[in-house]
Amino acid sequence: MKKSLILVLSAALLASLSALSFACTTAVFSGKSTLTGRPMLWKVRDTDYYHNYVSRHQSPKGWWYIGISNVEDKEGEQIWSGHNERGFGIMNSASFNVNKGDPASIADREGYVMRRALEECETLEDFEKLLDAMVKPMDLATHFGVIDAKGGAAIYEVNNYTWTKEDANTAPGGYIVRSNYSETGEKDRGLGYVRACAARELLAVLDGPVTIGYITNSLSRSLYNAQLGIDYGTEYLKRNSFAKGFILTDDLMARYDSASVTITEGVSPGEDPADATSWIQVAQPYICPLVPVWAWAEVPAELALPREDAPGATLAELVLEIKEELFPLHTVEQTRYLYLPVIISKEGTGLMQRIQALEQETLPTIHDARSREQRKALTSAYIERCMVLLRSAAGTKGSTATH
Repeated sequence: MKKSLILVLSAALLASLSALSFACTTAVFSGKSTLTGRPMLWKVRDTDYYHNYVSRHQSPKGWWYIGISNVEDKEGEQIWSGHNERGFGIMNSASFNVNKGDPASIADREGYVMRRALEECETLEDFEKLLDAMVKPMDLATHFGVIDAKGGAAIYEVNNYTWTKEDANTAPGGYIVRSNYSETGEKDRGLGYVRACAARELLAVLDGPVTIGYITNSLSRSLYNAQLGIDYGTEYLKRNSFAKGFILTDDLMARYDSASVTITEGVSPGEDPADATSWIQVAQPYICPLVPVWAWAEVPAELALPREDAPGATLAELVLEIKEELFPLHTVEQTRYLYLPVIISKEGTGLMQRIQALEQETLPTIHDARSREQRKALTSAYIERCMVLLRSAAGTKGSTATH
């Protein structure tokens, strides 16, 4: 009897951990809510595939598209957020309160669907036709966030058989937040209620329109737990709390399993759709710089697939090395406890603070550059500085583990 109970509990724990591995936090912003008037998508990607890269492909229709893929998926057959040259962008977050009791198998087809959407779609209407045409059951339990060059911005709650659309243009504040439960799903089930609450609270206190900088530093890198009403960063810096330097990350927006972040900035109606930009943190957001990527340009080598003949030549490789210091416990609790001194200090010398200073100095110039040649040149120089900073941080690692 005891053995059977242990097996059942173990299976339940593994199922829970597996679900948590796909617990993303996302939002769709209409142009009404942003400083530039352009729609945007935001996704903190949580996954047990920690090594991500940017893949680039040409659609059979002729346009190019880019997106986040797992390094194990060397052909980029699955895309987990991205955009194309037609100004169409897409991302997703898993939903854990739909398809309950459905005997149809759930095969996590979201990555394949998003790649297909980037190949085929220019507008929200195109995406809706794609969903309608899919064979049912669709093997989907998700929210898709979608924007287009016509000003479209919406969330689609999708299950095996149906989809429901929520328009960000008519939503309060002009944006919609989603974590890992659907409004159309089973009540009080799923995951991410605290994370979704934190994102809504942080957006509600924003005095002005949404910017890429605010999303990156106040959302993706947030140290705020909405259930406890505590900002761990503020407490640590101002009150010298958390004497050992560790905080519990279970309900933060970014955690151990946060493998990348994408902010897809679309275009306003009348602008060149190819100017859509995905601002990507290709690895753990607290310790990874934000880098712009365009579908019309080759992916910088530092964001692409790692090469066997050049180890440590990508941002993701360096960040994964430094991540061992951010989560230094060598026990089962490693994935839950973050060591704050790695990223912040009263002197402003934490790695996250140094990355933020570099971003604030450089990214506005890249964002406002008028020509593609200028954007590419400025981005290349910025990435080089990012690599120098990360190599320096990786080279000065020390053991901080404690029990």
